[in-house]
Amino acid sequence: MEIGKMEIGKHRKPHPSWAESFMTKEELHRVSDAVDKAERSTAGQIVPMIVRRSSTIAHVPWVITLILLLTFMVFELPKKGLMAEASFSWILFAVAAASYLLSIPLAKTVWMQRLFVPITDQAFQVEARALLEFYQSKTNQTKEHTGVLLFLSLMERKAVILADEGIAKKLPPETWSKICQELVQGIGSGKTADVLITAIERSGELLAKHFPPTAINQHELSNQLILKE
Repeated sequence: MEIGKMEIGKHRKPHPSWAESFMTKEELHRVSDAVDKAERSTAGQIVPMIVRRSSTIAHVPWVITLILLLTFMVFELPKKGLMAEASFSWILFAVAAASYLLSIPLAKTVWMQRLFVPITDQAFQVEARALLEFYQSKTNQTKEHTGVLLFLSLMERKAVILADEGIAKKLPPETWSKICQELVQGIGSGKTADVLITAIERSGELLAKHFPPTAINQHELSNQLILKE
């Protein structure tokens, strides 16, 4: 297990700065310990992952810029009679530039991103990101196909649980619905670590009923919580 942690450390910061606001280093270790404990009672492999966001946000600064510019045009220009002045185009250009500069820091805030990415797009992009990470994390490459990904996307406050085919044959997708709901509540309440640990424990209990530990219960995947942008 120590070798696996060292290898991960070479390629990824164990605790990126953006993660410090919702999970301490001690809580990171608690999550890893929870995975280790849960996997002792099952041949299943649990992979917890948290990403900063799944949705694309390149359009957000431009939306904010447009809103600020339109607000200025509606409420300020008519009052000052600038529409009729020759310098109007330059004033409009200056306001547009100022609006864009202001939009850049605003677009970096989570609440602005959440506001200007449609709910349907958020759901679609979270599911797509979860599926991508399922394969990139090699959750689908365990010997008996008993890997399960617990995926949380912070900006969208959404969770997805994906189980490999070995698990899906015995546990239908509905099995994970309640755990997903609790994960989402945990993101909103600021108790991400505690709720994630509970989800890991419950996943372990479910897997233990159908996939008991083998004589040599190998750790095919790392127990570390995966953190990504």
